[in-house]
Amino acid sequence: MQWSVARFRNPAITFVRVVTGIIFSMHGLMIFHLIPSPVMAAAARGVGHAPSGVDLHVLAGILEIAGGWLVALGLFTAPTSFLLSGEMAVAYFKVHFVNSFWPLYNQGDSAVLYCFVFLIFVFIDPGPFNADAVIRCFRARNDQSSFRNKRPFTGVVG
Repeated sequence: MQWSVARFRNPAITFVRVVTGIIFSMHGLMIFHLIPSPVMAAAARGVGHAPSGVDLHVLAGILEIAGGWLVALGLFTAPTSFLLSGEMAVAYFKVHFVNSFWPLYNQGDSAVLYCFVFLIFVFIDPGPFNADAVIRCFRARNDQSSFRNKRPFTGVVG
């Protein structure tokens, strides 16, 4: 018997999806001051400044909280990940890129990583443990039970 890491593929994908979604939603929670933020704490002490563009910041916070939990749960993973990948691309070019091209210099490395991780989630299966699979299972069960309760068609009408 040969040992292979391929058997851990689906649990690993699920684990990465859940952790990415939860940590990403924490960024949104920081925007609304629901968990402490180093940027906001520094701004309160007079060091640095709070982010400008409050409207886009609030929209980003809503997307990060809702989208992060949708990805973590595995509900509508592909379309949600596509939207969040675009959000992170916009965040990088609108906020970080103006300071420098290089992500390590402009503190945009997490935006770039999130952008590409969410882009991967668009194209790969979310793993076996996701809310979409549970919904498909219940729909299939209901379709089979409703099929059993119907009378068979005998070819005679009336």
